[in-house]
Amino acid sequence: MVMPNNERVGRGLDAVRDGLQPVCEAAWLAKYGEDWMNVVNGRDQYAAGNPEPSDLAFLIKGMQSTWHDVWKFQLGPSERAFTSEIRDARNKWADHVPPSGVTWTGANSTLS
Repeated sequence: MVMPNNERVGRGLDAVRDGLQPVCEAAWLAKYGEDWMNVVNGRDQYAAGNPEPSDLAFLIKGMQSTWHDVWKFQLGPSERAFTSEIRDARNKWADHVPPSGVTWTGANSTLS
């Protein structure tokens, strides 16, 4: 049976979250210490409220807001662009935006 694009993107986003969480936690802990959640969330003016470390939106926004402090030393411009593409796909998926071929195809290729 063919999996709908929305479900496929959801599973891909879950996999991205599962892969990013330990990497982000380790990098932020090394840079900001035990208070890393508060520091990273503060970079976005606490827009996420009281996020969980397993929240993909928090992880991606956190990567973007700490790019110059943490990630630019390990990742390049292409990976930074991927964070934007994944954030956009995640937001559309969470808002139940009807899939268009271009949007979901791009998201699926990025998540693959």
